[in-house]
Amino acid sequence: MDYYALADDKIATEMGNRLKRLRQRRGVSKRDLAEAIGHPVKAITALEQGKGPLVVLIAVLRPLRAFDQL
Repeated sequence: MDYYALADDKIATEMGNRLKRLRQRRGVSKRDLAEAIGHPVKAITALEQGKGPLVVLIAVLRPLRAFDQL
C-alpha cells in the first residue's frame, strides 16, 4: 500500500484496522486491554476507528508488545 498516495484520514483508518487485527490475533479483548492501560473501552474503540490521542496508542502498543508492528 502506498501510504504517501492516501489522505490522512485513510491512513488513520488503516492503522486503526491494523491495531484491531493485532489485538484480535493476540486474543485480547477491548475490555482487558482497556483495563491493562487504565483507559476506557471507548478509547480502544476510537483508536481502532482511526481516531484517538497518540498517547493512548502508545499505551495500547506497550502491553501488546507491538511498537514495531504498525
